[in-house]
Amino acid sequence: MTTLADAERTVVLTAPRPATPAAKVLGWLPLAGLPVAFLAIRGLDASNLGEYGLLPALPWLWYAGLVLVLIGAARALVAPAFRVPMAMAYVTAIVLLLYGTMPFLAQAPDFPYVYKHLGVTEYITAHGSVNWSIDIYHRWPGFFAFGAFLSWITGTATPTGYVAWVEVLFPLLHGLLVAMIGTALTGRRRIGWAAATIFVTANWVGQEYYSPQTFAYTLALAIFWIAVRHLGDHRPTPFGRLAERWAGRLIRRPATAASRVEGGRWPRPVAVLVVLVLFAAVVVSHQLSPFMILLTVTALVLLGRIRPWWLPVALGLVAAAYLAFHFDYIQTRYGIFTSLNPFKNAAHLATYDVSPLLGKQINAWAGRALTGFLLLLSVAGLVRTARREDLRLALGLAVAAFSPFALLFGQGYGGEGILRVILFWLPWASIAVALLVVREPVATRRRAPRGIAAALVLLMSAAMFVPAWLGSAELALVSRAEAKAMEWFYRNATPDSVLVAAAPGTPLRGAPNYYQFRGPKSDDDPNLLRTEVMRYRALGSPRDVDQIKYVINNYSPRGYVIFAPILTRYAHVFRLTPDGALADLESAVAASPQFKRIYSDGGVTIYELVTS
Repeated sequence: MTTLADAERTVVLTAPRPATPAAKVLGWLPLAGLPVAFLAIRGLDASNLGEYGLLPALPWLWYAGLVLVLIGAARALVAPAFRVPMAMAYVTAIVLLLYGTMPFLAQAPDFPYVYKHLGVTEYITAHGSVNWSIDIYHRWPGFFAFGAFLSWITGTATPTGYVAWVEVLFPLLHGLLVAMIGTALTGRRRIGWAAATIFVTANWVGQEYYSPQTFAYTLALAIFWIAVRHLGDHRPTPFGRLAERWAGRLIRRPATAASRVEGGRWPRPVAVLVVLVLFAAVVVSHQLSPFMILLTVTALVLLGRIRPWWLPVALGLVAAAYLAFHFDYIQTRYGIFTSLNPFKNAAHLATYDVSPLLGKQINAWAGRALTGFLLLLSVAGLVRTARREDLRLALGLAVAAFSPFALLFGQGYGGEGILRVILFWLPWASIAVALLVVREPVATRRRAPRGIAAALVLLMSAAMFVPAWLGSAELALVSRAEAKAMEWFYRNATPDSVLVAAAPGTPLRGAPNYYQFRGPKSDDDPNLLRTEVMRYRALGSPRDVDQIKYVINNYSPRGYVIFAPILTRYAHVFRLTPDGALADLESAVAASPQFKRIYSDGGVTIYELVTS
């Protein structure tokens, strides 16, 4: 690969110096922070977390281990002799610490909303087919079919045994793919792995779990890598030349020849075919991701950074053809377009009010601050790259990074549109930040300032990532008793009945027969606090018991109500009821002749309606 604007560099690159034995040992030594951190949390009880999630529960040695690993990663990125195995080892250690801590402490698969994905996978495993009439997941079954295939080849009926560690596997794959994209774009492995390190330290959005969107995102990154590595082109289109001319006038810098791959590329027909196959897998797995990919690919084709020109047309036809089969279903239930107002579509809507608790405010603002931090650094990186190194590269990165924001001019995706935009922006932004803080060693520059800059970026990113991700662990960790109770319910409850939760947060629909039970298919419904009839007040009167019966009868003459610790935590965090109100309500249900207790274990109780 060529380097960036070699002919115009005014500094002299130093030849890589062989590392001394002592330097080699010192380079690997900070990885000791990984076992230190996990040994420190071995046996940690995470069943009674407060409003700050895992933040106060984690011992200081865990934080010390994380800091040690981050400093070692920064040092590895600026070392005179860059070594990919070392950079890869540090990315792996960061992922294990940031994304693996919750699975390490969990008693059951994390996140209540993951269980609905388990149910669809187990349905396909049991039946060998899908049923479009059940729900939207059966209409976009690619990910679930893949999960069922894994269950088949491993001889298991459910992915429960490995699903928690998907939270580590996906970030590792994403980091690797970002490194490959960054290397292909810049021609420098150091920049690629620096981007991967920044990416895994900053991806707070919370999509790294067993879900179709995470699966589709993995395939999307693979498509981007193939596009820039094997379909990349340095010849701008007329539109690209115009954009370069405008950008050059803005920064007073003419366009230079962008770095490009000189050999080892796949034949174009092969690369296009692989892209189409991967894109088809995305299309049948997730509703929104194909159009996010299409926006980025189209933008790069318009600039001339990838070819052939008709690639976006082919991708668009594949996406449109599949959507046509389900157009009426989507239009009727969700709507194809939300609004033309991007600010309205960018609003992250929540079913419940934002929690007034300080811990949850910190949790929410940490993610926003991290996005703002990376946005400022990425813009600075783009400007610096354009002015000092390669305008064409900077322009391509900018277009790829900000093209996903076009989604917000038509679709809010139920309040999650902005999260998906941030997710597709982050890989390109990470590359821009890497270009800003990590540069090749030069004869006139000391290594220490560059190492300090890289370390500060990683430490500050992690300082915001930890409260954004681990700060909500009390709502993500499902206990063994709660998972066991749901397994019992789906094995023993009467089909065509309804299960009503006392509050949001129940791990619903995690069984192959979930479709036999009535109720809306949203994550937290039906629950008693869905409407304001039972919210924000004391509970436990006979009238409240009658209200439970009324909610059940709205769905079925037969039904159940469940109380569990995770529901109490959810009601407390969002102040949906006064503390103790759900316990009073359960006491009233237990004393009422209208209900009988049919299950009780580990703090989880299920009551059956006995009168209609």
